[in-house]
Amino acid sequence: MNAERIDPATLEIVRRRLEGIAEEMQGILLRSAVSPIVREANDASASIFLPDGTVMAQSVSLPLLLGCLIPAVSRLLAGFPIAQMQPDDIYLMNDPYDGGTHIPDLTLMMPVFAEGRVVALAGTIFHHQDMGGLTPGSVPTNATEIYHEGLRLPPLRLARGGVVDVQIMRIIACNIRTPDAFEWDLNAQISACRTGAARVADMVARHGAAPLTAMMEELVRRAEAATRAAIAAIPDGAWRYSDALDNDGVDLDVPCRSRSRSGCKGRRSPSTSPAPRPRCAGR
Repeated sequence: MNAERIDPATLEIVRRRLEGIAEEMQGILLRSAVSPIVREANDASASIFLPDGTVMAQSVSLPLLLGCLIPAVSRLLAGFPIAQMQPDDIYLMNDPYDGGTHIPDLTLMMPVFAEGRVVALAGTIFHHQDMGGLTPGSVPTNATEIYHEGLRLPPLRLARGGVVDVQIMRIIACNIRTPDAFEWDLNAQISACRTGAARVADMVARHGAAPLTAMMEELVRRAEAATRAAIAAIPDGAWRYSDALDNDGVDLDVPCRSRSRSGCKGRRSPSTSPAPRPRCAGR
């Protein structure tokens, strides 16, 4: 479908509907989780992607996790190409050295099949209460290597055709402190992905796969154009900021200061000099 032939009213309805699907997925994560870090702190996010991994719609949730979903989904697609996927497949990973964030953040991705092909991807990222390692919670401040933090999961196919691989679940259960809570929380992620996939499939039934794909691609094009325009409107210059953490997790009485400088179009204000590299006070 040519962009000029897309009805503006229909396009706006599709945009709002996709945003609503991402919000519904987010609601399932928050309501179905048992871990307080998600139920109380909302440490989870959900998004809809195009088959190439381009973000299509995001929930109103943690920006950090929304951004981290992008490389995680990209890595899952590299390990499991679209052509090899089957309906109701589910993929997962958490490896910080292979597309993930930190060990407790587990990413799930599910392809959305309609009219015999993948038209979208449903993705969720969820901070699980424990993934093993030195200390409960899997975020030991005295860790000196990744193996201290917990169980690393490379890109894996968790479910094939809707059937969860029990071998993977047994391996995980044997390496974490709260296997029952983990399974419950993982099911929350699975339910969110399946709901997102079902809702997008309903949209295909209403609009058709090709027209819906054309509208989603047009929405991405417009978002890119608006973002580029906003960036171009930023005046040339340089800016500084300074902040500090209470500590670095090792020396608890020493504030950890951070100073940085940003600019536009590579120009440097004549009254400023490059900011020093971040360091901890007193070191």
